[in-house]
Amino acid sequence: ITLKMGIENLLRHYIPEVTEVRPVAV
Repeated sequence: ITLKMGIENLLRHYIPEVTEVRPVAV
């Protein structure tokens, strides 16, 4: 797990909407 993925996971956990605003690179 990378730092970027870890931060994005936290953002998605606290702000579920972030997945739609800033989708994680597939």
